[in-house]
Amino acid sequence: MWVRRAQAVEGSNHVCSRALRVAAGLFCALTAGACAVLDEATGSIASAHGIAVAIESIDGPPYPVARKIAQDLSAQAPARRIVVVEHDREAAYRIRGYLATHVDPGGMSIAWAWDVYDSAHHRVFRLRGEDRAAASGQSWLTADDETLLRIVSASLDQLAGFLSAGTAAQAAQL
Repeated sequence: MWVRRAQAVEGSNHVCSRALRVAAGLFCALTAGACAVLDEATGSIASAHGIAVAIESIDGPPYPVARKIAQDLSAQAPARRIVVVEHDREAAYRIRGYLATHVDPGGMSIAWAWDVYDSAHHRVFRLRGEDRAAASGQSWLTADDETLLRIVSASLDQLAGFLSAGTAAQAAQL
């Protein structure tokens, strides 16, 4: 899984984190195991626990925030019949996340979007939303766990809706 840091408080450039990829890979390996199989009837990646999705990147937040989002996505996905796999594993869909903060007189909000790509690398859907941080401030430090969990939950709800609609459409074609 690739996580990029965009303009952290120190102003650093985008950085790829090998440690995060390794940690996320271990987490996915322990939670998902070898459940993914190729469904020959539909050609999609299926799993005993759900549809396989790989997180390609998360752009915008500093590394600790991006890591927290990736961990929360992996932890909450199975409840929606989604299995998050390592980015180099076979998956039915791949997602790329983008998050940005903006401040207005009422406080800080985080706008987010996830582009969903099929196995042929065509963008097939965009998840998006915005959430206000619980505390007021002007940086990612204001993004508390509760705010990040709301973003993850809303993202996974939209993704599960998209996947359910796609699964129903595939079943109707058979």
